Formats: sequence, structure tokens, C-alpha cells
Amino acid sequence: MMIERDVNEYLQLLLLSHNQEDVDFLSTIDNKVEFVKEIKSFDIWVSEYFKASAYIIMSILIMVVCTVYINFKKVDIRNIMAIKNKNLFLYTNIANFIFSIILIAIIFIIGMLTMRKDFLVGHILYYMLNVIVFSISMLSFAYLINQLFLKKEVITMIANIFSLGLSFISGAFIPLAFLSEKTIFFAKFFPTYYYVVSTRNILKGDSLYFSIGMQLLFSLLYILLGIFISNQKRSKDSLVF
Repeated sequence: MMIERDVNEYLQLLLLSHNQEDVDFLSTIDNKVEFVKEIKSFDIWVSEYFKASAYIIMSILIMVVCTVYINFKKVDIRNIMAIKNKNLFLYTNIANFIFSIILIAIIFIIGMLTMRKDFLVGHILYYMLNVIVFSISMLSFAYLINQLFLKKEVITMIANIFSLGLSFISGAFIPLAFLSEKTIFFAKFFPTYYYVVSTRNILKGDSLYFSIGMQLLFSLLYILLGIFISNQKRSKDSLVF
């Protein structure tokens, strides 16, 4: 059959890509065609939709959140509203989190409008969890960037390069099976890779503990680095005055 031929050609190409993880996974399958038939077409579409959403989440969150931080620094809102540093930090992050929830809601609404009832079946709750955790990691990364750079032009450049570049090397735009081992090794130093792995594991029915945990670990790392850099800047400013 034509479907069997196409599947076998794809599997052979996948084996030639030297992605050992996918090769080991495929080697355990006795009937490759039957396995592919078990995964319904709309499940694959939903998985690819959420993979591509990684670029949208990265670019929008980094750009918007960093812009908010910059505007807060330009206008000393504490003098206007008499808010303490700790409260200002808390309120700003709450506002950013609310914005990320709105962005996630828009992504899900677009998915429901384009794929309709098929979008809500299967493992939609796992996809939702993965998107929320990834958004938290991007909020944390935006906070770190804001502590390192103050100019909007620089942040815009970083947001574009970071989001687009990681989308390619982490498997959001290009399947991991077609990426080299060196590329994947570099991608593992960013949470986007683990978001894509989680999306793939949801489709395959594998565990999400490690990939979700790594995204949360990156979130904690970015926040701690951002707080450290902020305290260092504050201490230097106090020495100057």
C-alpha cells in the first residue's frame, strides 16, 4: 500500500538522522505501520500545533514583559503610588503572569477554532500543563534579561534571535530526529528543548516528570540569577551615593 511505503521511507530517513533516542524508540516496534495507525491524525496535528506555539510564547512574553519592566524603570512608579520594592516586584510579576494566562487562553482558543472538537480530546490537559510551565520559564527568562539589558532595542533583538533560533534548534520547527547531536546538546541548556520533548512525550504517552521538572528548574535558575544581578546593581548604586 502507498501508506505503508511512505511510512517505511520516513522511518528509514529517521534512522539515517542518527538520533539515538528516536532510533531506540522505533527499534522496539514490531509493526511500524500498525503503530503509526494507532496515533490518530488529529493527535499529531495538536502536538505540532503546540510545538509551533513555543515560538509565539517566547517572542511575545519576552518582548512584552521586558517592555513593562523597562517602562517601570523609566517612570519611578514608587513615587507615584508609594509602593515598596518588594510589593512592586510582586505586583509586576502578578501582572505578567495574568498576561501569560491571557496569551495561553488565546492560543487554546485559536486551536479550538481551527481544529474544533478534535482539539479538546486526547491529552489536552497535559498540553495545558506543559504550556503553563513553559510560560513560567519564559517569564523568568524575561526577568533575567531585564536585569542584564536596559535598552528596548537590545531586548527586541534578543527576543527575535532567541525565540526564532531556539525554535529551530530545539525541535519546535524542525523535528528532533533531523537535528545533529551537537545541536541537541546545545539546545538542552534551554527550557524550549524540554517543552518540545514534553509535547512529544504527551503524543507517545510517556512520562512528563523529567521534562516538566527541567523547565521548572530553569525557571528557578533564571529567577535566582535575576535577583542576584539586581542585588549587585543595587549595592553598587548605594556605594556611589
